[in-house]
Amino acid sequence: SILLTGFVYPVVVCWGWNTTGWASAWKSVDDDENPLLMGCGVIDFAGSGVVHMTGGVAALVGSALLGARKARQPVAGGPLVELPSDYAPEYGPIFQTLGTLVLWMGWYGFNGVSTLYIVNYGLVAAKTMVTTTIAAGTGAVTTLFVGSLMDGKIDGHYVLKLGNANNGVLAGLVSITAPCSTCEPWAAFIIGFTGSFVYMGGVGLLNKLKIDDVVSAIPVHGFCGFWGVLMAALFATPANYSNAYYSDRADKCAGLFMGGEGPALTAALVFLFAVIAWVGILSLVIFGTLKAMGLLRVEAAIEDEGMDSSEHGVTKGFADGAAEAKAGAAQVAPGN
Repeated sequence: SILLTGFVYPVVVCWGWNTTGWASAWKSVDDDENPLLMGCGVIDFAGSGVVHMTGGVAALVGSALLGARKARQPVAGGPLVELPSDYAPEYGPIFQTLGTLVLWMGWYGFNGVSTLYIVNYGLVAAKTMVTTTIAAGTGAVTTLFVGSLMDGKIDGHYVLKLGNANNGVLAGLVSITAPCSTCEPWAAFIIGFTGSFVYMGGVGLLNKLKIDDVVSAIPVHGFCGFWGVLMAALFATPANYSNAYYSDRADKCAGLFMGGEGPALTAALVFLFAVIAWVGILSLVIFGTLKAMGLLRVEAAIEDEGMDSSEHGVTKGFADGAAEAKAGAAQVAPGN
């Protein structure tokens, strides 16, 4: 964590957001001393690539080196299997949903306050709030229902899973984080909708690659982060770009689908692959060193017992505790 947040991530921030960063769009003048990438820089307003894809790439490398949990891969090198129904506590989805709602609320600050100013930028911040809401809601509903269809029938019925809705919210939020200030509300709907499929496709791909991603961080942050930067380069309108960035290059640097000349898309691709290379190589060094030192994975006994026990003191799930309490009450009841 210290190396990722203290060294790997700050370099990406400098590239994408610093006024002297080689990929940054936050430059009022394009000159030889501080040129704009492709004459535009990358449109990543609040960090689909800078923040989320950075974390997603690190998670991909870490998960690949760590290996799958025993419960998901009973046979070493074999396919990943579904977790047992009693693997996680029954109250897990409640806290997952609570965490998702807290994140969603925080995202309004994360995206909206990326204007850095409110004076003269109030309308930009307001549009950012709107597009953020639309993309998150669209991602949630799409993943909820399409995920149910993809999972198939259980006992003859389709099941709507809360986890799908929660991760759909996050997929939509990550996908809209780059284009939140430069796209229109209708485009936010498309971005949230397509981001849902990017997330679900990412989950399927990881399963085929036998990479066990416990919380789906790689599809949500890595894949949807990549997608968000691409969407910004496609759907940024000249008017919104002018309001959020600079008006003198708005027509040139608008999204490819909105009349732009195309350099924004080229800049996005260059930036994305540079981030993948930087974060991927450094993460490989960091996690590879930890693995070589035997510090990357907990001992087998701790894994068998469960990290909830060793880290948080949770010894039993709700159902187990309730059953024991009921049995205990029966033993002390009159006549027993």
